[in-house]
Amino acid sequence: PAGTNCGAVGPEGETRRRFDDVDDYHGLVESPPLDANGDPRTEFPGFSVQVDVAYANAAQMTAWQLDDSTDAKIVTVTVIAPDGKSRTFQQIRGNF
Repeated sequence: PAGTNCGAVGPEGETRRRFDDVDDYHGLVESPPLDANGDPRTEFPGFSVQVDVAYANAAQMTAWQLDDSTDAKIVTVTVIAPDGKSRTFQQIRGNF
């Protein structure tokens, strides 16, 4: 089904400045974090970010009442502070 595996996630040859969809960020690791133009975010010294993007699995699709045409992706962003503590955030994105 489309919602559970629509192909590989990750950039399709774009550089960071040209990312054009959410799955381009899959595998991104930045320290320091960069802005949308690829410039360092100087207001966050010592921080790093990691991004994982995956297609929603069948159970998630059912729980969220989504169908295969949604192509739902789960975006997980982990922010690591200078003291080593991390916070993880998740968001669902889809083609509606």
